[in-house]
Amino acid sequence: MVDDKDRQSIPIITFVLNAALVFSLSMVVAQLTGTMEAIRFADLFQSIQSAIWMSVGILLGYAVQIFVHELGHLLAGLLSGYTFISFRAGRLMLSIQEGKLRRTWLTVPGTMGQCLMAPPPPRNGQFPFVLYNLGGGGANLLIGLMLLILMIAFPWPVFVRPIGFGLVTVGIYLGITNLVPASMQGIRNDGANVRALRADEIVRQAFWAILQISADLVAGKRLRDTSPGLYAIPTAADRTDPIICNWGALQVSFYEDWHDFASAKRLAREWLESKGMPVVLKLELLGMMMFYDLIGDYRPDDIRRLYVTELQRHSGGFRNSLSRLRLDYAYELLLNRDIEAARLHLQQFETVSAEYPYKGEVQSERELIAMVDDLAYQRG
Repeated sequence: MVDDKDRQSIPIITFVLNAALVFSLSMVVAQLTGTMEAIRFADLFQSIQSAIWMSVGILLGYAVQIFVHELGHLLAGLLSGYTFISFRAGRLMLSIQEGKLRRTWLTVPGTMGQCLMAPPPPRNGQFPFVLYNLGGGGANLLIGLMLLILMIAFPWPVFVRPIGFGLVTVGIYLGITNLVPASMQGIRNDGANVRALRADEIVRQAFWAILQISADLVAGKRLRDTSPGLYAIPTAADRTDPIICNWGALQVSFYEDWHDFASAKRLAREWLESKGMPVVLKLELLGMMMFYDLIGDYRPDDIRRLYVTELQRHSGGFRNSLSRLRLDYAYELLLNRDIEAARLHLQQFETVSAEYPYKGEVQSERELIAMVDDLAYQRG
């Protein structure tokens, strides 16, 4: 189950510290760049108007700096010998498939962007990972500091200064919060990832395997078509480590794609006991176990309780998840016997799958949906 404390998307103390950091940076940058003076000069000295202009600058700064962050990972990865897999900003995802650049849409809960790259083959068990991981935060910090110098050294037009202010503030903020090792809700930032990768050989093995699996999925493979060795998790692996837990979730999905639901359920139960399991992965594993119960050990009361108390209240970030739509379809068709509700979930599944980047995963999900249809027919 997901603990009550896990349900808080951002712990209060973390929110307060981040808010204090943003406010402090905002005030320092505003004074250094003359943004406050520029706003007053433009006859926008009233506090509410000043706040609006500075907020607009912050929002624009976030939009640009998210792109800069992922671009930093991309450039750092290329310099480290990595191969481009995909680049995502918001929901828009660009990837190379069949030798062509393809535009698709993907939502990943808890992330605003992501740059995935295939790592180079290990040499004596080693591969570069520091520059690739730190490239995003480094790019944010570099751009932020460069713009800060330019704003101090040269006069900027009055109405451009709030935008520069936002780019500088957000750039420095993202640089600090990504490069200084920290974690929240089981998700580590780039600096913390580097520290963990340096300290543990198995974590490095997991990191390499996850990126390689991602490359195979973008290439159109199903999980069962990838190398089984990618899912051979050593018994000595630290199951409190988020990267190891992510690897474990992929291991469960691998067995699911082979329709070995008994093994998948056993592994899912084991991984759910891991203290380092991020909330998003906990919910994903709970959904898997619920699906296995729907098609196997059919216990309506237990399934309904789990769905309502755990999964339904966290459904927001999973609206475009194929596995979640398949689960919702099975829940309505097999448990509630609500054909119309099931049809709506299936319709949403078709909409999402049309622009989904992982075609092998779409094929896997269609097989499971066909299995649900067969069971619904058999059960009458």
